[in-house]
Amino acid sequence: MTFQNILARLRQTICEQTTAPEMATLQKASLMLRKSGILERRLQTGETAPDFMIPSRGSDDFPQLYDLLQQGPVILNFFRGSWCEFCLTELQAFTDLAETFKERGATCLALSPQHPDTYSQELTNAFYPNGILVHDENNRIAKAFGLTYPVSPEYQHMFTRKGLNLAKLHRSERWELPLAATYLIKPDHTVVFSYVETDFRKRFDPELLLEQL
Repeated sequence: MTFQNILARLRQTICEQTTAPEMATLQKASLMLRKSGILERRLQTGETAPDFMIPSRGSDDFPQLYDLLQQGPVILNFFRGSWCEFCLTELQAFTDLAETFKERGATCLALSPQHPDTYSQELTNAFYPNGILVHDENNRIAKAFGLTYPVSPEYQHMFTRKGLNLAKLHRSERWELPLAATYLIKPDHTVVFSYVETDFRKRFDPELLLEQL
């Protein structure tokens, strides 16, 4: 089954499980984000990616993005968290291609504001061995790329009803999330490709990056 077919099935499942008021909240949030101009303000293709420290998990080989870029292109995938089924689907697709990316000289990193200690053991076992997950504390990296937005009170209320406390998951008082986004950065620090979407249900197929590489 293709990545887009998997997403289509997931969208159908989520739609069936979501009430009409909740769906209205989701659609309103996506529309307001698009109207906010965030897609125009975010880091664009052709611009220079900002340098940032990559939180270490026992290795100091590549403490900065620019250090990592000396070894080849870098793929950055910003996602909301493990509680988001669309994020997990996309993360799995990136993880499945991690070795292929590596063979083509690229490194893939997935960044989320969710604190590593709040991931399930199953998810940790699935993704951490691939070296793909990065904790973006307080969304500082996503902010540098112009991708963050505050979660509206209406959206917060919906999350809370579902038992999701982002402040607790992020170990931060800030109710902020990054847009779903994928960036491919060349060794000269230039963004050669970017995909950014305000609708969290729309995701990028990482296989499309193979042509870029």
